[in-house]
Amino acid sequence: EVLAGLARLAAVAIENARLVEERLQNERWSTIGRMAASIVHDIRSPMAALRGTAELLRNKTAEAESKEKLNLIIGEVDRLTQLTSEMLEFTPGAQKLHLETIPLSEVVGEFLKTVEPRLEKENISLDCRLEPGKGIPLDRRKMARVLHNVVGNALEAMEPGGKLTVEVASRDQGVLLAISDTGCGMDEDIAARVCEPFFSHGKDRGVGLGMAIVGRIIEQHGAALSIHSNPGEGTRVEFLFPPLLRLVSAR
Repeated sequence: EVLAGLARLAAVAIENARLVEERLQNERWSTIGRMAASIVHDIRSPMAALRGTAELLRNKTAEAESKEKLNLIIGEVDRLTQLTSEMLEFTPGAQKLHLETIPLSEVVGEFLKTVEPRLEKENISLDCRLEPGKGIPLDRRKMARVLHNVVGNALEAMEPGGKLTVEVASRDQGVLLAISDTGCGMDEDIAARVCEPFFSHGKDRGVGLGMAIVGRIIEQHGAALSIHSNPGEGTRVEFLFPPLLRLVSAR
């Protein structure tokens, strides 16, 4: 009877601790959402003015070199606008997925084509193992964001001559996406915190939202995220997607 009573008390204490942690996490997401909405609102107008002016100048000039530079400006403005909009991932009510039933390998293959110039420039070899597989419910744009953030971190962690490995394979529980690098790696404590908002490691200019966005998008897809890393031995990030989407409501 004493042991049963202690077990009940322990169960209540564990549940209370879980509820407190969940409440703190919800408050954190809410704070980030309000901040993101404010920043995006303030940035959109000047970004639109910059883009409009660049387009006007591009249409008026006949010089190929000037057109190329103006196209660069327009492209960078579009990129900044997209990045600020993605901060709304943390805003309650802005979590809708635009799903397609597509093979994960197709999304990954399309993304890897965009990083080939950087891999060549930084002398990073690519080991790509993409099993075709069946289609699963995915938001193509948000998954591109996941790949951009994770692969970007992997490339920043490696010196020239490093190796990036990207794998897509079928598993009994669903579809596995694994991204591995031969970079500097992380200890267990840092690896456990990389998806926390505003936690940045090893970056002079990082604000700590990249992996938080990754975690948020993966959570929306009902997938599981795990990170395996050791100092000096590189990092492996794994995503396991279920064959059917388990919708996760916004906090």
